[in-house]
Amino acid sequence: MTGLTNGTSYTFAITATNAVGTGPASAATTAVTPAPGPPTAPRTPTAVAGNARASVSWTAPASDGGSPITGYVVTASPGGASCVTSTLACAVTGLTNGTAYTFSIVATNSAGTGPASTATTAVTPAPSAPTAPRSPVATSGSRQVTVTWTAPADDGGSPITGYSVTAAPGGGTCTTTGALTCTVTGLTDGTAYTFAITATNAVGTGPSAGVAATPAAGSPGPVTGVLATARTSSIDVSWTPPTTGSPVDHYLVTASPGRATCRTSTTSCVLGGVEGVAYTVTVQAVDALGRVGQPGSASTTPVRAPQIATAPPADAPLTLTTDQGRISVVSPGQALTVLGTGFAAHSTATIAIYSTPVVLGTVVTDGNGNFAKPVVVPPELAAGTHTLVAYGVDPAGATHSMRMLVTVSKASGTGPAGSATAARGRGSSLASTGADVAAPLTGGIALTALGLGLLLVAQRRRAAAGARTSMPAARDD
Repeated sequence: MTGLTNGTSYTFAITATNAVGTGPASAATTAVTPAPGPPTAPRTPTAVAGNARASVSWTAPASDGGSPITGYVVTASPGGASCVTSTLACAVTGLTNGTAYTFSIVATNSAGTGPASTATTAVTPAPSAPTAPRSPVATSGSRQVTVTWTAPADDGGSPITGYSVTAAPGGGTCTTTGALTCTVTGLTDGTAYTFAITATNAVGTGPSAGVAATPAAGSPGPVTGVLATARTSSIDVSWTPPTTGSPVDHYLVTASPGRATCRTSTTSCVLGGVEGVAYTVTVQAVDALGRVGQPGSASTTPVRAPQIATAPPADAPLTLTTDQGRISVVSPGQALTVLGTGFAAHSTATIAIYSTPVVLGTVVTDGNGNFAKPVVVPPELAAGTHTLVAYGVDPAGATHSMRMLVTVSKASGTGPAGSATAARGRGSSLASTGADVAAPLTGGIALTALGLGLLLVAQRRRAAAGARTSMPAARDD
């Protein structure tokens, strides 16, 4: 009989009924008091094997015996390993891989423990993939996020061989072979990402743990791999761009000592250099907001001086000039200021005069690659046509030269009747490339003197004739 109240004493009488009616009641039973009983058996148990363990689950008994169920016990067979829980699942650990097990479950309430469930289907524990890594933490940088974690609680019975972190969106990844941190790069600043961390062993890859982060913009990362090579009047510089930090807008390259600089959006440039000077070159990345990253640097050997050719370069443009414009005639020992353009900024240029090249001086160009250099025409320079040449490099580091043709009017140290030939005979250090003008000049002077003499005689004769015509006629005494 159901519907009674536990703790209340009851007696029961029984009557019989047929087609005519119900007969008299029996004598009353002895009094009894209903009370809770143990639960019935748990239902539909299942088991899933893992590494030296099995996860068992079930549904609650059909009856709790009139008292709430306080717990369940799962027991393995063989071996008797067990687990206790107040939920509808638990894991039995300490099993032997390769051994088949079945599991039964009993429920307990205040009245006691009920009957065991039917046994599960047999399962055999074996090594498995690791469980998920734990406690992931993400640290944002510019265009990157660094993720750290702790090892899984269970390696699945096989040593963990590596971890993988995958970003979403985009699928950027980083991996390790045992370290509990790695950095995902190539991300977009300001975009929110989630990162899934998984562990892998010989069996496979386990479930993931997740963490979210948003990369934050900052200054560009450091420039690396700076290479600086000294050349003629120049320095070739190249480098590797940053792999972290904000996007690079341009690079600033400087040389020390001196003031040579360049700004470029590429990963190389050419700086002007002064002969004999060794430089330290520094490269910095700059983003669109003007934020400057950590510099990279390199040192050079001394810069080389421009090479002077044995003959003036015929292909050099006739663009060399002076502070008085382009001149064509100079005198030995004359001082003049030579002007040059188109050279690398803050680089060495050398000025020479031909035939046999004589270096007149060197000069360091200004920030625009120009120079103004005072020089002196060698006093012993022979009369004739000569070539002034300025040598150096252009802003790209290629050979750059310019020239000017001049004529020396008279050799130094000769008299009016002297000649360039006489100067050469005295051991001039520079051979003449022009015609000898001394002899024609002497002849011209002689002809001029002769003409002046004839003119003077003629004038005197005309004066005498005029005097005679103006005198009074003589009287006849």
